[in-house]
Amino acid sequence: MTNIDFIIGAVESASGVDPGSITGPRRTRSVAYARFAAVWLIRKRYPSWSLKQLSGAVGRADHATAINALRQASRLIQRDESFLNMIRRATAFPVNP
Repeated sequence: MTNIDFIIGAVESASGVDPGSITGPRRTRSVAYARFAAVWLIRKRYPSWSLKQLSGAVGRADHATAINALRQASRLIQRDESFLNMIRRATAFPVNP
């Protein structure tokens, strides 16, 4: 299991969205929010990763996924208490070094 798997698993535990949905094609609000959180947390863990690498970590090929996810996550952290709480719950899970 990689660190990315641990991060996606932590987001799963925090959001209730399964990893297959986070990395899959679904675009419901709950899945999108979980994907935003996963990309944001992966960026925090791996700040030197390219946007394409971030997108690839959640099953996407286009760097625009990461750009949008990071923008949306930053906005939601400021404005949406439930999203912020999901991030807090996800970061409470340990990630292997």
